[in-house]
Amino acid sequence: AMEFKETSAADFDRVMRINYLGSVHMVKACYDSLTRQPGGRVVLVSSQAGQVGVFGYTAYSASKFALRGFAEALQMEVGPMGTCVTVAYPPDTDTPQLKAENETKPKETKIITAGSGVFQPEQVARDIIYAAKCGHFSATTGFDGFMLNKLTTGMSPQPIPASMILEVLLMPLFRIVALIYGFMWKRQILACKLSQTPSFFKKSS
Repeated sequence: AMEFKETSAADFDRVMRINYLGSVHMVKACYDSLTRQPGGRVVLVSSQAGQVGVFGYTAYSASKFALRGFAEALQMEVGPMGTCVTVAYPPDTDTPQLKAENETKPKETKIITAGSGVFQPEQVARDIIYAAKCGHFSATTGFDGFMLNKLTTGMSPQPIPASMILEVLLMPLFRIVALIYGFMWKRQILACKLSQTPSFFKKSS
């Protein structure tokens, strides 16, 4: 994770090739077997940073957001053949990759992401497998993941009638919570900038 001004064009290209095109190529290679008969499952691993843009993740978030659009379009195409697409939005997960990332993560990013906590990989894997087995379009972990998914569901397919009603009822409340989070993040980022560069506000004005 790094700020946009420090992220090269090559970094954007590399992240997009790995996170987005890597998934596209994998689905392309398996497409025939996945759609040959009903019951096929496609699981794409996005991130909570693929649902909301986060400070320091201009390249990463963009690549994970791309998976959402790909999944929605793909579900429309393969759904009639009995194939289900699931997009997983895992939170920070206790893995060597997270440990390595935290060593270079900007202070602002650490503050924002700390609120969701760190989950064990076993729990995240169980949630993804469960969602895929049930044919859910989204796989989330924890209450923050549940709330974020309902807030950003948009035009995503929802095969469960009860979940449709829940999304409609909870949207106003969750929107208020989201606005509060956004206000908090803005204050935290400004506080970090001020502590790092006391003249930041003078430059901004």
